[in-house]
Amino acid sequence: HRPKFELAHVYEHPSSSWSSNDDAAAEEQYLKFNGIIANWDAYEKAWERAFADLHVRNRTKWTSNPIGDGELSCPHPICAIEQGFTSQNSVDERNNNKQKEIMMELLFEKFNAPAVYVAPSPAVSAFSVGRPTSLVLDIGGGGCRATPMFDGLVLKTAQRRNGRGGEWLSQVQYRMLIEEVGIQLRPRYTGTVAQPFYHWNAISNVMYEMKTSSHVIVPSTRTILNSTTTETLQQDDTSYYELPDGTRVDLNKHDKLRTLPELLFVDPPQKTTNFDTKTCRNDFSIQRLVHDAVSNVDVDLRKELCGNIVLCGASSLYPGLEQRLSEELSIKLPTAAKCRVICARPIERRFAAWIGASILTSLGSFQQMWLGRAEYEESGASLAATRFQ
Repeated sequence: HRPKFELAHVYEHPSSSWSSNDDAAAEEQYLKFNGIIANWDAYEKAWERAFADLHVRNRTKWTSNPIGDGELSCPHPICAIEQGFTSQNSVDERNNNKQKEIMMELLFEKFNAPAVYVAPSPAVSAFSVGRPTSLVLDIGGGGCRATPMFDGLVLKTAQRRNGRGGEWLSQVQYRMLIEEVGIQLRPRYTGTVAQPFYHWNAISNVMYEMKTSSHVIVPSTRTILNSTTTETLQQDDTSYYELPDGTRVDLNKHDKLRTLPELLFVDPPQKTTNFDTKTCRNDFSIQRLVHDAVSNVDVDLRKELCGNIVLCGASSLYPGLEQRLSEELSIKLPTAAKCRVICARPIERRFAAWIGASILTSLGSFQQMWLGRAEYEESGASLAATRFQ
């Protein structure tokens, strides 16, 4: 059977990441990619697929065909969400502006949208929990981002990010299973496929299911300090994970697989630490990202940000991650700043950007912020670079 068809990656990632012989724990691979769309054909197909799944209609709700079945036309204003741009490099900034212009052309020309607005993901994620002034820690597939927000505005110079995300954890887990456990992983299909992408996509799905299972946890700081993690795990006789081909993995014996998210909290050795002030990116732990982001904002704002740390992203759903983050931040941040991690329900954390955008666009004061078709036809797509900073 062929694996289920999936859209190609919209954003650029390290090539041949699953079959590379390089060190799988080299999270700096992801640092050179900063949310720049590399495959515009896949981006367009993703919009078409989203409109089709949401049953967006051409003219009226019940009498016309959905988008993708006929003429592409969207009667509703479109709020597009970009994942957030952290680079302060002038070349990267121009590339980001060019990307917004292409996005405007696609939405207005291809989908005939009456109005468009481009919102940064950290801003709408903050709105999803009602915290326009907060520090948004987004743990996603391509990395972690700590973004300070003030009254709904992104403080760009204080943003921090690293390359440790869900895909990086999957790579580390894949390498552990092959080299330490000695398992030859098999996807959920048999036979051969014409494109390697299908195979590695199927493998990544298996890795995702394993790392998001109930067996994988984030140990608390107290457990680590007492050096009882391994002893606690060995007391559980049911910690076996079964792969699709029936192979059982003993997580008691290989406890690093069970505490895989622990890697998000580990700082690299000082000799390998490399912080780029122009691109606002590094390979630090997530508590270090938060600390650096808070340290680079105005002193009067730091206390409020420490009390409103919004945790979101699909890779933030590991059991115990919120508690562990609070413990680490209480050690890292000044004692005068009362640290508070705001953690919504799992479904709300996973779709925080969607929920926040729906709240933002429903506000009466927001309606004047849309970029209308008349403005677009008068000034062109270059208006997007100045309107959506």
